[in-house]
Amino acid sequence: MHTLDESRYILVVDDDAAICELIAEILGEEGYEVTTTRDSARALTMIEQRPPVLILLDLSIADQNADDLVAAIRRIPGRTILIIVVSAQTNVGQRARKVGADGFVPKPFDVPILVDTVQAVLSIRRRESLARCGAPGSS
Repeated sequence: MHTLDESRYILVVDDDAAICELIAEILGEEGYEVTTTRDSARALTMIEQRPPVLILLDLSIADQNADDLVAAIRRIPGRTILIIVVSAQTNVGQRARKVGADGFVPKPFDVPILVDTVQAVLSIRRRESLARCGAPGSS
């Protein structure tokens, strides 16, 4: 577990406990530190206490509209948190773009697609950070 490496800290927000557990196990095996919650209000509190680098968010979380939740996450001061929508809704890609997500994974998902999407979104963040810092080879 990488408790000090904030670049590997992920929050899963899904009202299905089995999905939370499955995603946490999959990403944990990939070396990520994963925390889960099934409640959007709790998610916001957790994000304010310790901002993850990435949130995997189910659009159908029962206690709040996904648009409102993403907007609330985007208003949290500090670094921008990446969001990947994980949803069984039809047109999940279109819905993810509408709410301003950085990526999406349709449910039911294939494990390699989930892992590849997480890695791809995080690698884009790393490249952007390097470019902003003017690191060698970042042009």
